[in-house]
Amino acid sequence: MATLLLCERCGNPSAVNGSHHGRSFPCPACDAPIAVPEALDFRAHRHGSLADRRSGYRAMTVAWFSTILCMLPIPAVTAVVWWWASRRIGRARDEGREVAEPLLAARTIAAVACVCQTLTLGRVVWSLL
Repeated sequence: MATLLLCERCGNPSAVNGSHHGRSFPCPACDAPIAVPEALDFRAHRHGSLADRRSGYRAMTVAWFSTILCMLPIPAVTAVVWWWASRRIGRARDEGREVAEPLLAARTIAAVACVCQTLTLGRVVWSLL
């Protein structure tokens, strides 16, 4: 299974595998050399990406579920989902991995749901005053 590395010049992702260890190859988009580190652990890199994808789907499920329950003014659940997805995104970027799309989607859904739930909570509190 291939691992994606980003071109430093144009940001285009390129797939590399174990045979590329310690070598460089031209970027398909801009022909800039992309160096594959000798110490890159493809197995750990791939495992982290798959774990991010699974985690993203779980977070999206929780975010959608709490969005559906938006009538209940409880923004804490979606705030935790947003924080957790943001942490996973930051970890992937720190490790040089591509960020899984489900994590980005879960963070967006949780942010929108949190705002909606906070506004609903404000309306409920305002109506009680």
